[in-house]
Amino acid sequence: MIRIGRNLLTAIALCHFFFGPAFADDRPPEVILGSCATALAPDDNRTKNIDLAMKRLNGQMVEPGKVFSFNGVVGRRTAGRGFLPAPVLFQNRRNILIGGGVCQVSSTLYNAALLADLEIVERYRHSSPITYLPLGLDATVSYGYRDLKFRNTHPFPILITASLTEEMMTISVLGTGKLPYDVELVTEVSEIEAPFQDQGSESGKEVQRYRLKTSDGIVIEKEYLGRDYYHPVRAGE
Repeated sequence: MIRIGRNLLTAIALCHFFFGPAFADDRPPEVILGSCATALAPDDNRTKNIDLAMKRLNGQMVEPGKVFSFNGVVGRRTAGRGFLPAPVLFQNRRNILIGGGVCQVSSTLYNAALLADLEIVERYRHSSPITYLPLGLDATVSYGYRDLKFRNTHPFPILITASLTEEMMTISVLGTGKLPYDVELVTEVSEIEAPFQDQGSESGKEVQRYRLKTSDGIVIEKEYLGRDYYHPVRAGE
């Protein structure tokens, strides 16, 4: 079981949230409701693509009741828009495609949105496990095909901020008021034995995802977020 919440650190990702005093409705969002940081791979083209997507996300405001679309904001990932060829996971294989790395941005945003207790409207897993977040907490995107969408269910507008260093990227969701509870993400991973005995074959994984709301250490709501299933992989596939 993996739990992600206040001050909980995994080897590959830090997702956290903070609470602060509520502000009047005419004040800009300044309270961090949910935040996630993931480590960058040492690939210049990939980092360039991430930087382009982060710049389009940074400063985006979502009003109460409105739905945010990652593809709608970031747009097409094309060479004409400055995106470069970089490694991606595509149909269970690693390839070099224009815009490689953008899925790390959508996955990081997905975790920040979950921790900010936003309603996830649309989300898809990668075809195989990724390395920068725990199983079950990624969100792949492909323009015109797969999107990440969430709804602002809070009574105040939210602001998305995105920043990049040489080693880390951080995305946060800010609001004008604090939440009356804490939020944690929990995943439960089960091993699926491979039905073939080829040397080098990999077992499959089944991941159950939950979002917990707690107050004074007591769970007041456990929300089931869904199930991800990764098929066993035969050696050489």
